Amino acid sequence: MGSSDQVEKAQAGLDSARGFIKRQIGLRMGLRYVPEITFVHDSSLEKGSYMDKLFVEIGLDKEGESA
Repeated sequence: MGSSDQVEKAQAGLDSARGFIKRQIGLRMGLRYVPEITFVHDSSLEKGSYMDKLFVEIGLDKEGESA
């Protein structure tokens, strides 16, 4: 959740810290080899929030019954 600029900045930050994070995972888990990690923005919370808003607008509660 956030603007596309915030998402891009967060993505850039995670991408630049990838080596550090990978190293920390290896050290803390005692692994000799750590698989490559990738960070991908998950927009499912935004989509779910949008759907909840639509349900409220049409008068449905969380169980699918009319309010």
